[in-house]
Amino acid sequence: MSRPLAGAHPAVRQWVGWLAVVTAVDALVLWVFLVGFREPVVPVPPVKPPAAAASHGGQPDAHAKTDSHGKPAGGHGAPKPASSGHGSKAPKASKPASGGHH
Repeated sequence: MSRPLAGAHPAVRQWVGWLAVVTAVDALVLWVFLVGFREPVVPVPPVKPPAAAASHGGQPDAHAKTDSHGKPAGGHGAPKPASSGHGSKAPKASKPASGGHH
């Protein structure tokens, strides 16, 4: 591992070694802090406002602009509108034969 630095000045080798030791100590201190002293953050689900839950007698709004997850209606997984033919993958009609000459 020390072959790339074998021909370097001794001060450069010492500086690289010092940098490696400091990096290893920093990593160890951070690891001990995260594992030993920090508790994981438990996510809290968002609370729905009472006014939104009470609309239509507590029933979901059939004309809502969002789905049950709060995302815009018609997003991922929604049925696609009928194609107007633009950009369709239908095969093209072949050209009439012209006798083989252009």
